[in-house]
Amino acid sequence: MRKLSIITAAFLLMFVGFQNANAQAELGVKGGLNLTTWSQDDSFEVDNVNDAGGEVSDTYNELLDATMKPGFHAGIYAMFDMGAFTITPELLYSQKGSKDYYTAPTGESISLNWDYLSVPVMFGVQLFDVIGLQVGPQVGYLLTHKQKSDAEAYNDEVNIDDVTFTVADGTIKRTYGKFDLGVALGVTFDVSGRINAGVRYTHGLGKVINEDYQRTTTNLDNVTQNRTLQAFIGIPLTTTER
Repeated sequence: MRKLSIITAAFLLMFVGFQNANAQAELGVKGGLNLTTWSQDDSFEVDNVNDAGGEVSDTYNELLDATMKPGFHAGIYAMFDMGAFTITPELLYSQKGSKDYYTAPTGESISLNWDYLSVPVMFGVQLFDVIGLQVGPQVGYLLTHKQKSDAEAYNDEVNIDDVTFTVADGTIKRTYGKFDLGVALGVTFDVSGRINAGVRYTHGLGKVINEDYQRTTTNLDNVTQNRTLQAFIGIPLTTTER
């Protein structure tokens, strides 16, 4: 709760600061749908421009094949119009995780619910009168980590302490990440003077789970990351003119 209070205070101070910098400012609330999955692929590895297309194609195919877990996000935003571009920091409660991540011994599927306090900072340009493009970084802090199943016995909080266990040909050290770093890309729509909407994809770069598999022959690393699709609606509460 103390972390939330500090972040909220910093958010409001930023709003006041940009007002004093003579930027048009808009403070509002937003919320919408999350569709999330966990990827066990490495993050983007692009050494040159020719590699970028392959990475984007792989991510697109991965999302098509994924079983997406539904959730929601809700919070506040502040948009600052700097003239040539906009800056939009947000403070969101965001439900993520993975659907049917593994199966209980009794046959029921188990989903993992990872909920975050997320702070995206989006930089935007207006492409047309009512359509804009946004891109920016996002950082999230893990608030809750639970598993959910049709079998009530498996509904419980997940222990995210580091653990090492022995397998047939070596050991696995599993660590969990409390911070979720990522990059977001989205499109916004000005529905009316009082409502805006948009869609966004966030590509996680941080490690939700990291497994260091030390075998007698060679070592392997397995990294789990967040992949999130969002659809949202925002409602301005107050606007200040330059």
